[in-house]
Amino acid sequence: MRKQLEFQNDVWERVAPAFYRGYFYDNCVLYTKLIEQWRIPLLQEMRKTLLKAQAQGLLDKSLYSDSEWEELVLLLKDEKELYEKKSNLFSDSKMQLETLKKEILGDKQVVIYGAGSNGCNLHYLLVENGVNVVAYADGNCTKWGKEQNGISILSWQECETKFAEGVYLITVKNHSNEIEKMLMDNHIPENRIQKCDITKIFPNMI
Repeated sequence: MRKQLEFQNDVWERVAPAFYRGYFYDNCVLYTKLIEQWRIPLLQEMRKTLLKAQAQGLLDKSLYSDSEWEELVLLLKDEKELYEKKSNLFSDSKMQLETLKKEILGDKQVVIYGAGSNGCNLHYLLVENGVNVVAYADGNCTKWGKEQNGISILSWQECETKFAEGVYLITVKNHSNEIEKMLMDNHIPENRIQKCDITKIFPNMI
């Protein structure tokens, strides 16, 4: 497939980790910034892999969220239908993202607070739309120093040292108020902190 499409050598290797985590379209395609003509062929490659896994009895519905399973079933049925559905939804969500970018982010450095799935999804969408995401901050010290999606996971203190004017987007939904208070208690101004529930900002994408 790579030879036929003149893929870069590492395209499938780059998307495979996200693909096997269950993000069958958004994270794989948006993260790699593939040109339009590659997107359906990439979905076709994903579908082949899934069909093999299905034939071997390896697809376990209990491992996926309802939305992920719905997306998986649609991909197994027809990759073009999934592509068209996601493309239309992404167009709507992109308008919402442009508002966030214009009113809050601008050309500032952005730190995503929370290196979980919400943070990952937000990262892909922001990067796809030209936002300068420079790091993840996370309260879990076991993650510090590691990389995720090409950027470092750091403590908020190290983020402050490296990106003193950065904007924090808090994606940890259940603890957003506590994290916001903690940052403000440590003299980070309110205008550099934004609670960001991605399921509300981009309900069609998650």
